[in-house]
Amino acid sequence: MIKKLLYLIIIFLITPNITAVIISEIMYAPTFGENYNEWIEIYNDGPDVDLSNWSLCGKNILEGYVDHNEAEALKNEEGLILTEGDYAVLTDGGSGTEVYSNFEVSGLALHVDSASLCGRLSNTGKEISIDNNQGSLIDSVTYNSEWGAQDNSNSLQFDGTWCEALPTPGKANSCSIPEIREEIKDTSEIVESSNDTTEEIISNEIGENIVEVLEENTEKELTNLAIEENNELSVIKLNPKDIKTENDKEDLSIEGYAMYGFVFFCILLTFLFILKKNKFNKNEFD
Repeated sequence: MIKKLLYLIIIFLITPNITAVIISEIMYAPTFGENYNEWIEIYNDGPDVDLSNWSLCGKNILEGYVDHNEAEALKNEEGLILTEGDYAVLTDGGSGTEVYSNFEVSGLALHVDSASLCGRLSNTGKEISIDNNQGSLIDSVTYNSEWGAQDNSNSLQFDGTWCEALPTPGKANSCSIPEIREEIKDTSEIVESSNDTTEEIISNEIGENIVEVLEENTEKELTNLAIEENNELSVIKLNPKDIKTENDKEDLSIEGYAMYGFVFFCILLTFLFILKKNKFNKNEFD
């Protein structure tokens, strides 16, 4: 009994995680029209995965997408291997999809062996599930309209929690870091408040970002703005999945050493157990 238990522990520890595929984005209420514009994105956070014989809501996942606008032609047949750290976008089968005409889509193109995704993604809510080639549940989510993305051009996106944001099919989700869109165009302007009062803002060189606000109920012009025209602030989006601190790396290294140490200990314990048992059997016959 102890021997079998030790074997099970060893197998459990040394067997790698088969897959880390998750449902990462859902477009259930597109403003282009729902018949051909719904889509689901999945993300692979683990080793490369062969999606052959996988299914979405019980319907087989197939390579490429069916173009509704071009006589249902099958396009982007790039296979069913979802590589580590990459995305795939699943669309309707049957008479096809218009997603690739109405959205900027990246990632692996896939479709389901059905006229619609999960029997149509309802605006009131739906359960979505993905199973592997053995029929085991890999991930599932049940969304509802209270989550957002209802007829406002947004999609539901997962980044630790679900939120709504501008759609990013096949790319990193955009709701984890607030977007900042500011453009500085003029070197002198007057800022008026809602009660017809103004405030003076004096800014030094842009590298120092010094801002001083004077009392309300005064009206003065902005002065001394040493900023070139048409300078734009750009936004750099970082995928939280790709960000690791030095402490994270040390923790991962320690966990790895601990894992190998424990596996070695289990193997050694098993060897000693078998050796002791063989010695006992030998003494018994002698």
